[in-house]
Amino acid sequence: MNPMSVWVSQVMGHPVEVPFPASIDDLLFDRGQNRFLHLNVDLPASVDVHEGVVIGERSLTAEIYVPHGAQDLPVLLFAHGGAWFKGSAEDERKLGMQIAEKGLVVVNLDYALAPEFPFPAGLDDVVEAVHWIAGNITGFGGSPGRIALAGASAGGNLAAAAAGVLCADPAAHPRVSALVLLYGIYDLGPIAHFPGPNPVFESYLGENWRDRVSDPRVSPIQADLQRFPPTYVSCGSEDQALGLSLAMVGALAGAGVEVTVSVVAGANHVFLNIPDVIPGAAPELDRITAWLVARLSAEDD
Repeated sequence: MNPMSVWVSQVMGHPVEVPFPASIDDLLFDRGQNRFLHLNVDLPASVDVHEGVVIGERSLTAEIYVPHGAQDLPVLLFAHGGAWFKGSAEDERKLGMQIAEKGLVVVNLDYALAPEFPFPAGLDDVVEAVHWIAGNITGFGGSPGRIALAGASAGGNLAAAAAGVLCADPAAHPRVSALVLLYGIYDLGPIAHFPGPNPVFESYLGENWRDRVSDPRVSPIQADLQRFPPTYVSCGSEDQALGLSLAMVGALAGAGVEVTVSVVAGANHVFLNIPDVIPGAAPELDRITAWLVARLSAEDD
């Protein structure tokens, strides 16, 4: 069983063979396969769900999770995983609600997907969502002055890339006070050395995707990291993305950024979605949310 099949099987709860896509058509077929919707059971009762909230001018939408009685709570913008071509806010609903019940308003974004909307559409959506939050989140009990970014897998790439865009020109953008990166892809440079076609990256970046891997909006490890907010990086010890996560930690630390790293023993990709399967998942989510609340509460000091 290939590495992707291993973690997908864990999430789905039964053995699944996931072949590497050979074409864009394969990606479009895969978009409807192995979704996380079956995980949306036993949802936190103390959190309200607002579905299909329209954000911005391009009919961008999000799910917003609001703890009962929310008033002036810190806000987390979350970008789901899915290799830039699949996934949705609904797939990550339970995880987002579990974060919200710890005392945050969570905006779970349905950003534009490739190949219909290639780079930089998804990244632009994340940046636009931050601006929308700053102007509108008070209506959902959130504090526009305490915004954090988070993303998982490809969403981790988008969150980090958006942090680079937002922090590069603080006069033009709302302040991002914290960043959480979950088993993401932060540097496409090493991947570009592998020969042959790669439909995933071709779908997102175009046929000449290797020419774009040094762009900090594609490989956020190349951004001006000195401007990044405090960052929490989490990855499982069995995840193929671990090396990329550790490289990002080293780059952030080298740039003088306050960075926290957590490697969860025995965990594979997207382990936070399956705490009933991965023993270390629930404690790690507790650590992440406690870190977020502490960092965003410090904005009041």
